[in-house]
Formats: sequence, C-alpha cells, structure tokens
Amino acid sequence: GELDIQADDKIGVINFQAPDEETGGAAITVCAGIEAVSEGDFSSSSNATKLSFKTASTTNAAETMSLSSIGNLTLKNTVGPELFLNNTNTASDGNTCGSIKFNANDEAGNNQSYASITGTATLVTPDSEKGTLSFGVACTDTGGIDTVLTIAGGSSGSGSITTIQGDLTVNGSTTTISTTNLVVEDELIKLAQGSTGTSNDIGLIFTRSSNTANKAIIWDATLDTFSL
Repeated sequence: GELDIQADDKIGVINFQAPDEETGGAAITVCAGIEAVSEGDFSSSSNATKLSFKTASTTNAAETMSLSSIGNLTLKNTVGPELFLNNTNTASDGNTCGSIKFNANDEAGNNQSYASITGTATLVTPDSEKGTLSFGVACTDTGGIDTVLTIAGGSSGSGSITTIQGDLTVNGSTTTISTTNLVVEDELIKLAQGSTGTSNDIGLIFTRSSNTANKAIIWDATLDTFSL
C-alpha cells in the first residue's frame, strides 16, 4: 500500500462504466464514480479525507458533489447547482414538500433545532399550484421552532403575501415601499428617530404630478412651528 499519503491522493476509487457499449465514444467512458481523496498530508494525528461523487452527461465523469472530512456538503456544476426536496406522497393540499433544519447541541448535550426552512404545497390543482415558504427559529416560549416569516404564493408574484411575526428592523439609508395603499394600524408615527440636534426640519412631503408643486407638513425648527 501507499506509505506516504499526500494532499489530493486517491485512497480508494469506485468507477461505474459500460466498456462494451457498442456505440463507443462517451458511452464507454466512466459515467459515474465515488472517490476517497485525502485533504492533506496524512500524519499520526491527521487522516482528513473527503468523499468525491462524480457523474457524467456527455464525457468522462467529473465531481459534482463532495462531502468534506468535517461534514460540509458541496454541490457544483457549470450552470448553478439545484437542490430538490421532493415529496412523492399522494398529492394533497398542505403537504410538506421538504424542510431544511439547522441543529446544534444545547448545554445539556441534546441536539436541538434552532432554525428551519419549510416548503409547503398549499394548492396542488394542476396548472393552479400554489406554495408557501416558511422560515422558523427557536423561541423560548415553546422550546421549539416558531414560524416568523411566511411567503405565500398568490395568483402571481405581485399577488403573493409575505407575513412577518414580530418586529422588523431595516438597516439602510433608504426604504422604498411601492404599494397602492399603505395601511398603518399605529396611532402615532415617530420621525427622525436618533436625531441629536434641534435645528433639523422634520415632516411629511406629498408628491404631486411633475408640473404641480409638492405639498408638505413640516416642523420648521427655525421658526419653532409647523409650516404648510
């Protein structure tokens, strides 16, 4: 056997091939494979190895997925990898298509889910399908995952509904809301949060047509009064 394993050495290889295929060409090359590949030089304290999974379509099989020694899964191809979570159960409204859960141990050593992403088939009628994507996080009130963000498909993308449970914090210089009507339940709207000066004018500006002057309600700091 090999006495000195270096980085990228192949420790074991399983290839799948149809060498007797009559059509020849790509048909007789390696069409799939699994390789154990060293991630570094082996030593008395290290034998880090990844598993490389290879597939082919028109030529020799090449790596399309790998699992590293620490458990990182990498997918790759030339047009952008896709991950399908496919529920093949009998079609029914409300079926879970698939979930991704993010787990870690708690202080007691119990493996717990701290966040999740779940896709649901809301409506399974052919040509009228609707789906829902839900984002959840662990909350102390239940000790489990609570849904905090839901995106529900509508008749179109613009007809879909996004629902946020809890507070929303937006960090940035500009927030643009392109809606026909904005409905606010709060009775008070606070402007200029975080302002430390007393000389800033504060108010609301009402945009009108391009050939008509805008209107505004402004607190004029210089005059110490509201101005229209």
